[in-house]
Amino acid sequence: MTARSRSSHDLALTEAVAFPFAGAVVAGFFLGALVIYGFKQVPVFMVWFVIISKIVAVGGLGVAIMVLGGDVPTNTSNFEFFGPAPQASPSIMYSAYACWGAAAVMALVYFCIRDQIRLCAQLFKVSAVSLQDNWVLIPFNGLFGIVTIILKAAILGAPLYFILGKGTYTVNNATTPGEAICTWTPPFGEGAAFWIYVAYYVVAAGWFAFWALETRTYIVADMTAHWYWHGKASGALSRAAKHGFVTHFGSIAFAGLVLWFVEQCKAIVRKANSGKGCVALLCCLIKCIVMMCLSYLEYLCKMSIVMMGISGKSFTSAGSDVVSLFTASFGDMALSTNVWIFPSRVVGFFAFLLSLVAGGVAGLFTYLAVKDLKNQPQGSDAAADAVNYGLSVFVASMLVVFYLLSFFGNVLLVVVDSVFMCFMVDKSKGVVTKPQIHDVLNQLVDRHYTKQGKRVPDTFGNSDGNVQATTTVVTTSTVVQQPGGYYPTLPQSKGEW
Repeated sequence: MTARSRSSHDLALTEAVAFPFAGAVVAGFFLGALVIYGFKQVPVFMVWFVIISKIVAVGGLGVAIMVLGGDVPTNTSNFEFFGPAPQASPSIMYSAYACWGAAAVMALVYFCIRDQIRLCAQLFKVSAVSLQDNWVLIPFNGLFGIVTIILKAAILGAPLYFILGKGTYTVNNATTPGEAICTWTPPFGEGAAFWIYVAYYVVAAGWFAFWALETRTYIVADMTAHWYWHGKASGALSRAAKHGFVTHFGSIAFAGLVLWFVEQCKAIVRKANSGKGCVALLCCLIKCIVMMCLSYLEYLCKMSIVMMGISGKSFTSAGSDVVSLFTASFGDMALSTNVWIFPSRVVGFFAFLLSLVAGGVAGLFTYLAVKDLKNQPQGSDAAADAVNYGLSVFVASMLVVFYLLSFFGNVLLVVVDSVFMCFMVDKSKGVVTKPQIHDVLNQLVDRHYTKQGKRVPDTFGNSDGNVQATTTVVTTSTVVQQPGGYYPTLPQSKGEW
């Protein structure tokens, strides 16, 4: 192959790999927008599609186990693949039965909680409506995510340079097999200063990552709260970003540090050795209790950030308000996380399923394009590795699309939490700002009080019990706007949801 032919071949190979991968990345954005549109138009179908797909997947796994492990004959000379097996393995049969039993149990459980599932679908619809009006949150959070990734790489790269690049290497006179030919020594030596330096950068990198995550949560909550009480308005993003990066920077940084500490504690609990015998059972029980407490603390920290975006208060004051609202409405906060287990799982399943499809399509096109290179006049030595190229593009495309869809889903989930907290603030003040949203979220409260045989109160907390029905419009006012999305001094007037 001449140099000119090699250049042409390399260009064709690059195009065969790059175009499907780029197409998958672009498709990730369209699929994210399609999921949000689907939750707005047909939320019940979207949620039940996930549930039915999970049940079918578990049942289908049992069928696959039965077919591949039980129905394939042991006599390979007669390829009756779907005929009865002369000697079916009992363990294979029991595995298939276990999958079918699990699918049946899942179907029964989902049928029993169908009311919660319907409520979950309505929550998605409310959030999709809000996100459609505040669509600018998507590109802003995407850009912010890219910037934070670059900064995290810089934060992690600095210690690697100062520790590895500034260290010294001493050549050893290796005389025995396996002995190191050189020894590396950090610039600070291997004493306490070195480990303090490493610990400092580990904490800094983790702290920065959680600060960035909570900053994005705050901005989404601030804009959603503004939309809830004042409707769609220009300048809401710049105002929310200013409050997040300036006004509430200290509170968000403190929240990021708390969440980083909680995550480290959860990692320690996961890695803890449970021992053996009765001690293992006791340790497992203790680990479950500790993980439950840490997870609930993490949830309260997240809702406190959301309340900061609503009320403009500090992190600790907002957290106190969250606890007060939940205990005033649900008594023991029993339902504060009851329905919320579904939205994250629904979003996660869509992200996995669509990324699997997008990656599969990209990998297939790459495989076909690389394999077709052998038909060129100069031939191709890469055509023999078409499967490897296809698998590589499949994995890379799937990971990228999964990240993009998870990003869309996380924004949608923060909107769900923000709308719910705005509803709780409304209930505490005896105000109905958006009747359509109250009709949906009141079902959560109604179900709790109905189980207790109590009448649903019109208000929670210290309100006088008088309910004032108001709706929102875009407002302009000379009143000084306080940080956060909730402005109780601004006038309310009739408008449309």
